[in-house]
Amino acid sequence: MLLIDEYKDYLHGVEGKSAGTVEQYYSSVHLFMQYMKKSEFSITRQSIIKVKLSNIYGFINSLTESNSNGTRRNKISALKSFFEYCKEIELLKHNIIVDLKKQPKKNKRIAKYFTLEECKRLVNSVGGRNKERDKMMIILFLNTGIRLAELVSLNISCIDNENLNIVGKGNKERVIHLDSSIIDLLKEYIKTTRADSGIEVDALFLSERLTRVSSDSVQSAVNKAIANAGLNTEGKNDVSVHVLRHTFATLQFQNGVSIRTLQKILGHEDISTTQIYVQVADNQMIEAAKTNPLKSIY
Repeated sequence: MLLIDEYKDYLHGVEGKSAGTVEQYYSSVHLFMQYMKKSEFSITRQSIIKVKLSNIYGFINSLTESNSNGTRRNKISALKSFFEYCKEIELLKHNIIVDLKKQPKKNKRIAKYFTLEECKRLVNSVGGRNKERDKMMIILFLNTGIRLAELVSLNISCIDNENLNIVGKGNKERVIHLDSSIIDLLKEYIKTTRADSGIEVDALFLSERLTRVSSDSVQSAVNKAIANAGLNTEGKNDVSVHVLRHTFATLQFQNGVSIRTLQKILGHEDISTTQIYVQVADNQMIEAAKTNPLKSIY
């Protein structure tokens, strides 16, 4: 078995690593190996010890401009994990990635989100053959903030009274409470799409072939609705369901939901991640300044 395949098997056995993270790490290490094969030598169990820090810098510099700083940092994290694995199985005595000093800084970019009126335009813009399904998916994104993979994996059996049982990153389970109006919409959607059809698939959202809808199909449906609504997404990289996650978090926060509550709903382990998702509207900051009780002490 190739070293990279051994590493992938190792990742699958690491508790807390989601399938998406495993694939991202595997892809990044594979890309590095391709770079090394073209520029220096093929990486094997025997040759891994010959990799130098200069090779890592060369790989990072070889990445195209389309790779954001965040993407480059993810690739570095993947390589750090890979070399740590090689150290654990005693192919290396030292993980050279820990000596890497010039890691790209995180982009301090304000996350895009839609206003309440823009959300209404988005929902009303949904059309096409799968209108009922696509509209329900977008409504669920906007009312729960769930991730793309979480929505795709939803089953009808995940709906428990007014709760939605979610399996998130690292197979960690959480429960999101839904408003009764959303529950009613879900029940109507299920009734409309499954009535007298004989469909026994438990998946909540289905493709036209009556199999579980794919992530690409969901992304495509959201992108089409955003385009139909004429919404500005500030570049194609923002045209994603992630904008809807940001939208949910920001509008909830602006409506008084605490950041701790949002952390639990969004399934974030670190509250600093949640803080990236929420933004305070300018009028809220102005109002906060006006009502600040400390202004009277001057």
